[in-house]
Amino acid sequence: MSYDIPDEVKYREKIVFGLDLRQLLYSCLFGILAYLSYSLPLEGQAKLVLPSTLCIIGVGFAFLNLEEKALDLAHYYLGVQKAGNFEPQAQKLVGIRSIENNQITLMDGSLRAILQVEPINFSLLDEGQKAAFVSNYREFLNHLPTPVQILVRTEKSDAEEVFKRMQENMEGASREVTALFRDFFDFESEFLDKQSLRKRKYYLIVAQPAGSQGQSQLEQRAKIMQEKLASCGLRSEMLGTERLLRFFSTYSIHGYWEESNGG
Repeated sequence: MSYDIPDEVKYREKIVFGLDLRQLLYSCLFGILAYLSYSLPLEGQAKLVLPSTLCIIGVGFAFLNLEEKALDLAHYYLGVQKAGNFEPQAQKLVGIRSIENNQITLMDGSLRAILQVEPINFSLLDEGQKAAFVSNYREFLNHLPTPVQILVRTEKSDAEEVFKRMQENMEGASREVTALFRDFFDFESEFLDKQSLRKRKYYLIVAQPAGSQGQSQLEQRAKIMQEKLASCGLRSEMLGTERLLRFFSTYSIHGYWEESNGG
């Protein structure tokens, strides 16, 4: 069995004593600092505290990737830790300029559309159906006009949206049926909360570079993607503006509908 070799393989050339350039620079830098600190006019055990501390920090930077951890901490404390959906800090962090006309406009002017794809249970297909699905999906991937992103999200199961759609079909029902329906809804909601049940949702993100005809071209690309997915037996739906707002508001502590309604 053959395996593809990644295009980018990290390789650091060893220069001296088994150290690469980065490790050698950190070792020399903290070694010099430790030597200079030892020359300070201190007496007793205090004379060894600062050089020892610098040596330990140098080892951390050279061998324990302390540099990356320090940068992560700096980005965390200097970055945005709390912001509402409509605040400029949040929009800059996410990189979204606007969401309208069923499309997402990023800061660089490029556009995005999101397709929600309904999965199928591959294990329940027979061998012929599995072979056909794999072949069609391979053709779908090989003929993609532009790069796409496949996103899988695990979300808390919410029965409220389902029951709301069912409730629309119960107009004119008797009081007893309505009460029974409400009791069943309360039971299901409480059961889902206690069991912490989760569901997975699958999305395909379609991209369009910035341009004068970007909006219409993005719609065409999204429709082509939906047709190709349908040939694989996968149903898909393009998220509208309101659903896109809901989609991104779930990444925030404050929901979009709370802020938009003054909550």
